[in-house]
Amino acid sequence: MHYTADQLQQELARFAATLAQAGRRAGRGLDHDFERRLDAHRRVLSDMLGADGAPLVMDAVVAAKSALRAREPFHDLRAMERARDTLERFARRRLLRGAAPVAAAPEPAAAPIRLKPQVYAPLPSRNGDGTPAVGA
Repeated sequence: MHYTADQLQQELARFAATLAQAGRRAGRGLDHDFERRLDAHRRVLSDMLGADGAPLVMDAVVAAKSALRAREPFHDLRAMERARDTLERFARRRLLRGAAPVAAAPEPAAAPIRLKPQVYAPLPSRNGDGTPAVGA
């Protein structure tokens, strides 16, 4: 599905508001309604940003849920903040490029990587005639 830049910016603003609310509620537990709201943002933004942006959205949602569940949410809040910043930078780059986010086509199967066996040459001796150096 094709999305306009305005639609993406509006959804990012709604997601940022939800993450701000998660920051205020951190450490108090995750209720069902709030979890559903986070998951709805995840689905919509993942669709809007395609395969490249979906992991960034997932990182932000997981960090928010973790901050809500944690007894000491300081580190989880920092992780949520970093994930949100990364997601916003990614979306800003996408908007500046003018590329409309579209669903990514399936990637072709990658050919297996075949490594060549390493053959190591013997180290040269210091005396140059192939005999081991004495006293080295």
